[in-house]
Amino acid sequence: MRRGLVLASVLFLVASADLRGQWSVEAGWLTTYDANSFRNFRELPDWVNQGSAAVSREFSWSKAELAVSYDVSGALFHNHPDRRFLLQSLGGEMAIFPGGRGFALVASVSYGRRDDVAPYTIFDHRMFEASLGYRTTRGEWYPECTLGYANRSYPNLPEFSHHEWDLSFGARHSFPQRLSIILGVEMGYRAFVRRLVVITRSVTPSSLGSSNRRKMRRWSGGGFREVQIIETLAEAPETALISGRIRLGRPLGESTGLSLECSGGWSPSRAARSLTRLDYGYDPSDFLSEDPFSFDGGRLSLELRRIWGRNVETQMGFAGGRRMYGGVPAFDLDGEKEISEHRIDTRVEAWLSLQIPVNVGALQLVGSADLRWTQSRSNDPYYRWRGLMAGLGVRAAR
Repeated sequence: MRRGLVLASVLFLVASADLRGQWSVEAGWLTTYDANSFRNFRELPDWVNQGSAAVSREFSWSKAELAVSYDVSGALFHNHPDRRFLLQSLGGEMAIFPGGRGFALVASVSYGRRDDVAPYTIFDHRMFEASLGYRTTRGEWYPECTLGYANRSYPNLPEFSHHEWDLSFGARHSFPQRLSIILGVEMGYRAFVRRLVVITRSVTPSSLGSSNRRKMRRWSGGGFREVQIIETLAEAPETALISGRIRLGRPLGESTGLSLECSGGWSPSRAARSLTRLDYGYDPSDFLSEDPFSFDGGRLSLELRRIWGRNVETQMGFAGGRRMYGGVPAFDLDGEKEISEHRIDTRVEAWLSLQIPVNVGALQLVGSADLRWTQSRSNDPYYRWRGLMAGLGVRAAR
């Protein structure tokens, strides 16, 4: 199946070779020293090498645009090589301008997959996404609306496979006082493919049957260790999420900008499914260890950005947030004794980054350096940790 996705991408791009369109190719590499690569109290360091490549083709007509692309990325770990994985995605997006370029109907579809090696094949998944929406630059607020659907399938963890629908609204506006604002609201609904057995009594791993022990597991040291089932579920395997964000931006001179963003999410249902003490998946789309449906919380961030000579860009910022996992208790360090009914995490982070663009003929190169510090405090001692990441990267596009 992995080769099938590559073959389908190549055949599609080759079949469109006779059509008029513009090709673009991008590739990048990032080497990072991560002082806490597992995001837990053990604070195990690692050198992480991440590579990515993308090829796309864009077609443009008077009242429509079409873009198709194939993306591949992966990560290699020096100290824990079994954590390596590969991500692939094939997708397309079409925009139609029925009344001119100020208004667009946009539709997109994509299929992607992640492949890991044992014992981390729990992260393997297949994902199909589709969306339909509109955006406009007419008027003062530039509203946009999108309806999306996603199907995520976990072959080695079928009880977490699900369908998801979301409806999002957004708007942008610039005031005469050189202040800009971005607003966004999103409502999501998720239905799991399979039901889980509801267990309301206190149990130990040895007292559960093998079928129930498989429902919730603890990930530790490169393998599974069975512990208590940490959640009780509603009869219907559905859950919902309401989230929003507001972002304010203001220029400070001709080449400096300051932005303040506040975001938050609330789940009215406590039927979300979470794996306790799962290793960090090192993927922004990881819905097992970083699932927004599994917690309520908010985040506040402040960022300063400056453009120097030759378009050199620096960014520095600070952020803090709080999460309450309503269906996940907090345990002691051994994972056997329940400390609190709800796990609560507080996370703060600070970052500094530098980007240096260089043009070499038709080739555009961007060198980058990133430094990020993070601290997590929690009523579950497993999630009390600090981490420092330092990375150097390069990206090329043509």
